[in-house]
Amino acid sequence: MPDILNYTLAQLSAYLEADLQLEFEQASLQLTLLAVGAQGDRRSIERLQQELDRAR
Repeated sequence: MPDILNYTLAQLSAYLEADLQLEFEQASLQLTLLAVGAQGDRRSIERLQQELDRAR
C-alpha cells in the first residue's frame, strides 16, 4: 500500500475506479450465488459449482 502514496491523481483515480468495478463484480457474483442457492434445484447448484471450479 505505501506505493499508492506516490501515485499521480490520474493513477489514483484509475485505481479507485478499478477497485469499485471489482466490488460491483463481486456483489453481482454473490447475488447470483444466493439466488441459485435459494431458488435452484440440486442440479443447478451442482452445475454452478462446476463452473466456479473451472474458473479457478
